[in-house]
Amino acid sequence: MPLRFNGTATIFALLLSSSLIPAAAQMSAKGKISGKDFDNAAAEQAKRYLEEGRETFRFDTFGSEDFWGGRLKLHEAIAGEKLGGTGPGLSPEKALELGLKVDVNAIP
Repeated sequence: MPLRFNGTATIFALLLSSSLIPAAAQMSAKGKISGKDFDNAAAEQAKRYLEEGRETFRFDTFGSEDFWGGRLKLHEAIAGEKLGGTGPGLSPEKALELGLKVDVNAIP
């Protein structure tokens, strides 16, 4: 009776070995990795994620600019007639009260 391999078991074995080989190579190249090295690497990664999150929160619109600006023309209502928009507009203070982001560096 010929020996048959299960496809799932073969794929699992390949995935497992492909993930263990780089780890084994790294440990043999560097020797043992200390807890301090791991902590430093984790702290650097956490710092990088925090910085990326701040950038995303501050500058990414997640595609909502088409709805708020394109369809509702919210930017025109905020700017007001004096600045080429419609209506009375909003002061920076009122915009902050309503929860809008205001670029402090752009305020005269």
